[in-house]
Amino acid sequence: MLEARDVRLQQQLGRETRTPYLPGYRRHYQPDSHPSRKTRALLMIMVLACFVMALAVIVQYSRMVGVSREIYRTENRIEQTVEENQALEREIARLSSAERIETIAREEIGMRTPESSQLYLLSRDIGGDAEERSVGED
Repeated sequence: MLEARDVRLQQQLGRETRTPYLPGYRRHYQPDSHPSRKTRALLMIMVLACFVMALAVIVQYSRMVGVSREIYRTENRIEQTVEENQALEREIARLSSAERIETIAREEIGMRTPESSQLYLLSRDIGGDAEERSVGED
């Protein structure tokens, strides 16, 4: 009782009141049951901002996966094209070999190697006169 009177007296004098220390005494904080409009609006803005940021991360990740797939496909096409190019170069080398051309000329077309009397060497003089001579005449 004495303490309650002291507290009232201090309140009347305008001094700060403190609860005296009592063993086992705890002050219980009871927040307002309804937050203010400002607090609710701020909370909603924060939740919305988190949602938008999460959505942006998901969209960027989706784009990254799409680009990664496209890079993989392009690398595969490049590899296939290089292999095809190498095969075509080997085919060109095989088809343009001198032995193959000579075999085709002899067997399919019926050509034969000319004799030395059938060869003629043409030379051109500076004056424009062409001279013809047989290779076998030398």
